[in-house]
Amino acid sequence: RGVGTRLVFNMDAWLKGYCFCDSITGFVLFVCFCSVIAQEPPTNVEATVSTPRSIEVTWDASSSFGVTGYIISYSTTASYTSGGNVTVNDGSATSGTLTNLEEDTTYTITVQATRNSGMSGNSNEVSVRTWTDVPSSPPRNIMLASVNPSSLRVSWQLPMEIGRNGPITGHVIRYSRTGSSNTETTTSGTTHTISGLVAFVEYSVEVAAMTVNGTGPFGNPVMGVSGQDNIATPTNVRATVSTPRSIEVTWDASSSFGVTGYIISYSTTASYTSGGNVTVNDGSATS
Repeated sequence: RGVGTRLVFNMDAWLKGYCFCDSITGFVLFVCFCSVIAQEPPTNVEATVSTPRSIEVTWDASSSFGVTGYIISYSTTASYTSGGNVTVNDGSATSGTLTNLEEDTTYTITVQATRNSGMSGNSNEVSVRTWTDVPSSPPRNIMLASVNPSSLRVSWQLPMEIGRNGPITGHVIRYSRTGSSNTETTTSGTTHTISGLVAFVEYSVEVAAMTVNGTGPFGNPVMGVSGQDNIATPTNVRATVSTPRSIEVTWDASSSFGVTGYIISYSTTASYTSGGNVTVNDGSATS
């Protein structure tokens, strides 16, 4: 009351400000010019990696009146176009946790204070990189090729980048044939030759990627057959005349894998210059 009176007020119990008033009549009517005190953001924001997929964020509380909570914003880009935010509904809170993040990824973080009438500006910005982890995806496009009777060459591509979870330091190759236990070997590249195999036998091959944290999952097995120089010859061939113009031929099957049939050759001379052949399109046939 009175000319030049300065009044401090709370507009709705959340906004704090002041008015400077001049009396027009000297007693009853005042003209006041009011200003709301801006909401202050939290300060001293810090971020600490707690697991490969989570970050603990701390701050000093906003000095503004009526703070009801805080919003933690995070992004993998400076423009905050990818990421998200976490709301802490506690005006006295000074920490919050970001979860379900990507491994081995840099995040930029800010914090804002909130109250019923709105929110503050952004706090200081901090950046932190999550830890690496074991790969969450297997290598891709695994291919096998026969090198010689006892070797298979394996080649593959690295896992998708989002599933690497850090620099790939090597690979584990696991292989076996039916009825045998798995054998494992490691390599730093994306090709490897498996040696010492049994000729012309089908093998199952799997590959997994590694980081400094350990080995990731193996991909689906790929089947391949080790090559050999010659298919094993059928044995114990026998010939029996069945009619004046026919002969029955029998044999013990070839020991090689993947036989699709047999060819019976015959001739009236030792050099097979006259005669012919009969094809049996059955790999299991013995006559």
